[in-house]
Formats: sequence, C-alpha cells, structure tokens
Amino acid sequence: MNDRSPATWQWYSRQGTTCTENRDACGIFQSAAYTFSVVVDASPRGERGIQFNTCWITTVLDRMSPELPSVASVLSALHEGQKHLRTERFFAEKASYAAFLFPREAKDGYRLSTASATTISANAT
Repeated sequence: MNDRSPATWQWYSRQGTTCTENRDACGIFQSAAYTFSVVVDASPRGERGIQFNTCWITTVLDRMSPELPSVASVLSALHEGQKHLRTERFFAEKASYAAFLFPREAKDGYRLSTASATTISANAT
C-alpha cells in the first residue's frame, strides 16, 4: 500500500438478536500513515438504523485523506458526518459509536467516543 491508494472497508452485521435487524457496523480507512476505524451500534429507535449507520460511516470515511490527520480534524469529520445525518432527515435514529485513530509510527493511538452520535468527545489512550 502507498499514500496514493488508501483502503476503505465497511462491515455490517447481518444477524439481529433483539430486533429484526442487527444495527452494528464498522468502517475502516487505512493508509501508509495511519488506520482509522469507527464502530457504530444504532439503537432500535427509528426505522432506518442500518441506513443511518451507512450514511454516517460513509460520510466520515469520505473525509479521511492519506496523510495523518490531527485529532481535531477527525473530530471535525465526525461533526460533519453528524450534520449530514440531519440533512438526510435521520431524526428518529440514534447510535453509540467508538472511533479509533492509530498512527503507524506511534506506539499510542486515540479513542474518540461518546454514548450517542449527538455528542462527540476525544480521549487519548
């Protein structure tokens, strides 16, 4: 892999245990400089949980670039993804998520998490 060809990958759970659909999802962006991942679990509230996850993950991953981002720029991408959910009219849906940023040359990474997609905080690990 080189800086010009980052990889993007998404995963969606197919088997639900507490509702007709399992609303777990994961998206990964990987470049030569870093790996970024986001895991989302949409609540049973709202009819479009899977679409909510897809929209949010895709919007966030589309804002990643091959160069190592700052924590502030990752938070900005998360906020932009959140704003995009409003324009797509996901008013009933909610989700919990955790996002991770792992620079290739560093021993430590960053965990960015919150209890819902409506509030975002950053915690270095």
